[in-house]
Amino acid sequence: WNPNGLVQIEHRLMNSTEKALPVSPWCLTVLNQGGIAFVPQPAYVPHPIDLPKGTKFSMDDYLPNRNLTLWKYTDLADPRIHLGRNLWTLAQKEETKSFKIGFRHTEGWIGYQLGDLFFAKWISHEKEATYPDRGCNTELFTNGDILEIESLAPEKPVSAKSHSIHFEWWHIAKVKFTPTDESSVLKHISALPRPA
Repeated sequence: WNPNGLVQIEHRLMNSTEKALPVSPWCLTVLNQGGIAFVPQPAYVPHPIDLPKGTKFSMDDYLPNRNLTLWKYTDLADPRIHLGRNLWTLAQKEETKSFKIGFRHTEGWIGYQLGDLFFAKWISHEKEATYPDRGCNTELFTNGDILEIESLAPEKPVSAKSHSIHFEWWHIAKVKFTPTDESSVLKHISALPRPA
């Protein structure tokens, strides 16, 4: 525990073989039924053609800034998923089928609210790194029993008899807002301590 309420979680993946292996630690946080996961999105920027004449823009404004990885059992018409401008949300509902979504997440945190408890998990991102599952450092899975927030480390070779380390930072707080109050969710997160 840090004095600011952050908990650092250290995951170690051991290579007990006699040769180097390419690995990516895959860390699952399994959460209880009935909550909603929050995935913040990069700031929305209009296409340069839609900007008022004379507005400055860069060539980066023409490039993609996120990805989305889907599994065979992912149905984007599923009412549990909502792809909003500022937040994507995924609700955990009992008696539902499996759903999974993955992405290369650069905004740093994923949240899960269950009643008056808000769990925040900070996930690192290395810009030039290679990640598994078509470039995912973050994945969400849910079914009728649970919701998982999964973080993935970059794929790197681990020497024989050595290990790979992957860090996450967690914070849990009581809150007084509902999960549908997007501005309160974003305000709550902006006030939380950040990993160093």
